[in-house]
Amino acid sequence: MYDLEFTDKGVIAPPTSEIKKDVQALFIKAFGEGLNLDDSTPQGYLIDGITNIIANKNANMIYLINQFNPSFARGIWQNALGNLYFLQRKSATPTIVQCVCTGLPGTVIPGLDNPTGAAQIQNGGGDIFVCTSTGIIPANGSIMLQFQSAALGEIPAPANSVNRIYRQIQGWDTVNNPTAGVLGSNQESRSAYENRRKNSLALYATGSREAVYSRVFNVENVTDVVVVENDSSEPAIIQGVSLVRNSIYVIVNGGDNTTIAEAIRKSKSGGCATNGDISVLLPGTYIPIQFSRPQNTNVYVQVTLDKDENTPENYEELIKNAIVANFNGSDGASGITIGQSIYASRFYCPLTALALNIVAIKVSADNATWKDALNFNLNELPVTDTENITVIVNE
Repeated sequence: MYDLEFTDKGVIAPPTSEIKKDVQALFIKAFGEGLNLDDSTPQGYLIDGITNIIANKNANMIYLINQFNPSFARGIWQNALGNLYFLQRKSATPTIVQCVCTGLPGTVIPGLDNPTGAAQIQNGGGDIFVCTSTGIIPANGSIMLQFQSAALGEIPAPANSVNRIYRQIQGWDTVNNPTAGVLGSNQESRSAYENRRKNSLALYATGSREAVYSRVFNVENVTDVVVVENDSSEPAIIQGVSLVRNSIYVIVNGGDNTTIAEAIRKSKSGGCATNGDISVLLPGTYIPIQFSRPQNTNVYVQVTLDKDENTPENYEELIKNAIVANFNGSDGASGITIGQSIYASRFYCPLTALALNIVAIKVSADNATWKDALNFNLNELPVTDTENITVIVNE
């Protein structure tokens, strides 16, 4: 029959052809064996209409049932499943960029944690970026600080483009971003929200790596987190980073330093040491909480294309935009995260969707040596933009 079948493996819907046969059988039973079932007859038209109604009903029911499966839920249905874990979909997030600030040693560059207001800089398009945490220029005359766009969403920040001091501070001479920023998002996507839900099941637990990850990722404006642990009694080097014994290492992109430190303190076990180049002494405590910001590392992509009469004129723009969207996860894929290896093959799918004759895709960390894959240290965040993408055309 044309009803849905509920099994241990899920819901099974009959194909439309079987539904039509069942409806035809009902018409024959009602009007006799001699009934003409041709689609051009009135009864044939009714049979097709009823078949479509049943098929659409089955499709709607399957869609509704799938909204209770976290792997397929979307929209308000996904929000409801997230609420079971006290997780809310993140609203629009800012673009985050790492900038080198130079000037007189001892100059204070205020962040959002400073009551007098945060330092502000601009990109070439006039977009404002604010310093997230206060920094003091050291003796060598330069410091790397994190800035975030004042406006939310995909604010562009290609390498060497955020280089204007908007509000002058005495002793602060220059600012520049040597690597591209991490693009913000208009709203947390379906795939990003589901990925965070999977990794946040220990949000209200304590003492585990998963608990630290869950609570830190729940901090406002945090866009990426990595937590690793060295539970041995000796120092260890993990993915290029040295960790003290019996410790955790947290790398965070985005968010306020103090709020992040508080999240780490509440979720780590007592006696567990921390690692990192950022230290925050919380009120009522005696030992600072340490963590790190990722080091942005440029990634270059080279695409080789066979051009023919069907290749659109804007093929280069299409290729670059598709790669950047896939890289950042704005096309529904999982975006590149801190310390993650990059395989050139991940870009074949979005480029194939453009119906172009792609011959080869390679990736590089120096724009000179091209490989099929790149590996990164634990504290490196791969970034890219359209200027890092080269298209080679075979005529």
